[in-house]
Amino acid sequence: MPSTLPRPSPHPYITDDARIAALEASGLLGEDIDPALDRWTRLASELIDAPVALLSLVTEDRQFFKSHTGLPDALAQARETPLSHSFCQHVVAQRAPLVIPDARVDPLVADNLAIPDIGVIAYAGQPVTDDDGQVLGSFCVIDTTPRVWTPQELALLEDLAAGLMGEIRLRAALRMSLALQDDLALQARADALTGLANRRQLTDDLRRAVAGDGPRLLAMFDLDGFKLYNDAFGHPAGDGLLSRLAHKLAAVVAEHGGSAYRLGGDEFCVLVDGEDAVAAAGAALRESGEGFTITSSHGHVRLDDGGLSADQAMQVADERLYRQKNGRSDAARRQAQDVLLGVLREREPALDQHVREVAALAHRVGERLELDGPALEELGLAAEMHDIGKVAVPDSILDKPGPLTAEEWAIMRQHTIFGERILTAAPALRGVAELVRASHERWDGDGYPDGRAGSEIPFAARIVMACDAFCAMTSARPYAAARTAAQAVEELRANAGTQFDPAVVAALTTIVTEAG
Repeated sequence: MPSTLPRPSPHPYITDDARIAALEASGLLGEDIDPALDRWTRLASELIDAPVALLSLVTEDRQFFKSHTGLPDALAQARETPLSHSFCQHVVAQRAPLVIPDARVDPLVADNLAIPDIGVIAYAGQPVTDDDGQVLGSFCVIDTTPRVWTPQELALLEDLAAGLMGEIRLRAALRMSLALQDDLALQARADALTGLANRRQLTDDLRRAVAGDGPRLLAMFDLDGFKLYNDAFGHPAGDGLLSRLAHKLAAVVAEHGGSAYRLGGDEFCVLVDGEDAVAAAGAALRESGEGFTITSSHGHVRLDDGGLSADQAMQVADERLYRQKNGRSDAARRQAQDVLLGVLREREPALDQHVREVAALAHRVGERLELDGPALEELGLAAEMHDIGKVAVPDSILDKPGPLTAEEWAIMRQHTIFGERILTAAPALRGVAELVRASHERWDGDGYPDGRAGSEIPFAARIVMACDAFCAMTSARPYAAARTAAQAVEELRANAGTQFDPAVVAALTTIVTEAG
């Protein structure tokens, strides 16, 4: 950086021993690149339409970019600046959000060298805190021209920061759990469903390959069309499909002297020596039949190209995979949907399974009620997204084993509003934002957040409401045992005309009854 000034004295809180200890204990200062965290900055940049987004951690003498999108190449490689170039230090020092429309005229930062050297003009940042309330850094968006940040953009940034903090805390808990598991003599190395090697085995194999002992090419695959297959034929059929494809993938890759892995969900990975093996792997991940076609998108990277680390190789392959998916007609919506559902899956795995079940049932109810193709697609999307706002709800409320207090319910009932904000900011998903907001409105007007009643509630939202209730009743919860389908049907019928649309209840109960 060309500009230099005497190093300023940091705010006392920045150098506080307890805060520094918390920052070091977080594990976030490691140089490894985390593709999951990078998805948060990419999502913030895309949804708020800001050229730069950062997860910046502030130490005594620098800011370190754990995740970033849109930085100039030199700064992206360095991944840090001195505090003389840091706006994020003020978020930490004040332990509060910081919003700057034009840094050149703001007395707090007008002399900050990030303005001339990096081009930081407009800035909005949210504190990133640990469970003890220590502020570790800032989750921020940046523009290179003056900008008045709208209340909607700031609210969305706050929601995304809350979700990011939830993921960081979840990952901290997972690290503790894995540390305990590492004491065991035997560790599972295979995926339970498919028998393929799992992510843990891939991590070890990839490190050896990067060091020169193993295949020279990494390829990551994501199935296209699997969600529709799962919705149409059910989860047992979906599991069977995954097992068949995994078996074909393993056989083909073995013929080329490589290894195959399942990373989770419908994501697979291979370590092979040549691009012909990648093509063969893609061909193995195909299946078609009456009413469905499964293909795959992929991204690959050579491990002997550019001195990449194992983590960097995973990141490059992941980025190339999603770049290929973006080339498809529905890629913009699908990517945003996949990112959001991935966030939900990381935060609360049980919710991921629940929303998929609700989406499958809602699709069948929509067909029974003779919705057309576009309306059915919108219904399915709304059903999958109806709980996305829960990424901003604290774990202590989501995971509480007993009834919620009045204050906790007030927070929980905000999740449909959080969901609407997130979806409204994504152009490809705006069409379902209103449906998600209305997905907990009751037929009699006693629902939330707006107290809409009867036909004032969008028809698709009424379907999601009933299907959500049925799936919740027939699943075990921390505070209630699962009911039978027959018991759930009786509950729906008893509340038709009060909580639920009678026409929706009639269609849903017919489907359940016919299924036996």
